[in-house]
Amino acid sequence: MNFKCSSEQMTVSVCQSLKTVKRLTSNTLFFALGMLLMINPSVADQLPATGCNTVSLDRLSTLQATARQLHNLGQFDQALSTYNELFLAVRLNDGLFSEQQLPVLDRLLAVNIDLSAWDSLNQYLNYHEWLTHRLFSKNPVALAEQLQVNSQHRHNAANRLEGPQRSWHLVQARTQLWRAVSALETLPDEADRLPPLWLKIANFHYELTHDSQRWLTSFENRTDEPVMISGWALGGDEVEQRSYEIGAELLQKISTYYRSRELPPEIDRYFSEATLISLQGDWELLFDQPQRAKQFYREALSIASRSSCAVDIREALFGQTVLLPVTDLGLGRSSCSETSLNAADIPVGLLFDNTETNRYRPHWRTLEDLDE
Repeated sequence: MNFKCSSEQMTVSVCQSLKTVKRLTSNTLFFALGMLLMINPSVADQLPATGCNTVSLDRLSTLQATARQLHNLGQFDQALSTYNELFLAVRLNDGLFSEQQLPVLDRLLAVNIDLSAWDSLNQYLNYHEWLTHRLFSKNPVALAEQLQVNSQHRHNAANRLEGPQRSWHLVQARTQLWRAVSALETLPDEADRLPPLWLKIANFHYELTHDSQRWLTSFENRTDEPVMISGWALGGDEVEQRSYEIGAELLQKISTYYRSRELPPEIDRYFSEATLISLQGDWELLFDQPQRAKQFYREALSIASRSSCAVDIREALFGQTVLLPVTDLGLGRSSCSETSLNAADIPVGLLFDNTETNRYRPHWRTLEDLDE
């Protein structure tokens, strides 16, 4: 018997099959398809990429609005059911591997985190990663953007977890950012996208190394060297030292990158340099190197003093509460006229009230306290 058929025949056959199983829950259908692809990934290339256009646009719009409303109201179980129905409908209409399903998949990931449905979340995360590479293997920018989405969801999951599960998601989140960096490095014109990713990766190194419970699983560090260092091969102190070195290297790369670039006219050059140097001081402080931190902070203040906006820069960087680690480079604004705080109004004692869980950049008046 000959079981071969044309792509058109296969499309019709698959569409008819999908219509037949619409009585199944969308979760069951998704799980079945996921298992099929995991067992035999080559099946994906045999399935039709085109959709069947079986669900009306009005129905899609209604499902989307209902799911969003349920999610916003905190009715997560109902939201999950509706998002799953929407997910299936989009795939029926646009194809099993269409880009149109990504926004729905994004919401499915979010609601699974809200429900603490970790097994289901992992399935969706793996599918999202697989689909991202399938769709955007030749589009580095789109690939990097979706890898960052995957990383953010993994980070959100880690913030709801403890122990090895938390560390595992942090490791995976960091790995996705390295993959995004690798994709963008193939496009010199997109280099401006790299520094924020370098900062996020450095922060992941700090978060993993200084997790309050120190649940470290296997992790990999990547630098400019063509080598991967496995965490399994390192002791606790070595892991911390390696993470410190990689973070310091990444922050230096950020500083070097911006110093070699022409900044927009609205950005004060001294503000930019002082900001970048203060970030390096933050890194030293986070890794309990107060003397080195003080040197960077003093250098930042010295550079700021050369600007016509010296007071504004000082107050922006060292005159208000700055929780560490900083998650935003903060180079997208000018230094002058954007500082609303008055130094006389700052409760200095609170600004340097570091605890086991919170670290702050010191107020410029209290730099000497770093010796204590």
